[in-house]
Amino acid sequence: MRFYFFLQDLINILRIKVYKTMEALGVIWEVAKSLFRCVNAQAVYVYKLQENLESLNKLWDDLQNKEKDVLTKIDKDESTGVMKRTNEGIGWLQEFQKLQEVSF
Repeated sequence: MRFYFFLQDLINILRIKVYKTMEALGVIWEVAKSLFRCVNAQAVYVYKLQENLESLNKLWDDLQNKEKDVLTKIDKDESTGVMKRTNEGIGWLQEFQKLQEVSF
């Protein structure tokens, strides 16, 4: 009879250890998944770096063309006396100038 209780106690101890091990593995698994998500997001940026740079260069070219169009329209409208520069327009042009200085 003692042997039976000994085996029951041993089984219970093993169950607890297995449960704790599984619990620890669950935590480790969650940490690993979080790390993978973080690394995966960064890897996508690096993997698509060339594509992202090309897209950014195109957008930059579009923005520079927009600036030229805005300046042309401003010059035309000011020379004919139809309109004058607004604070919003002046602010936009100043911000774009800062971007140009930083990018080159």
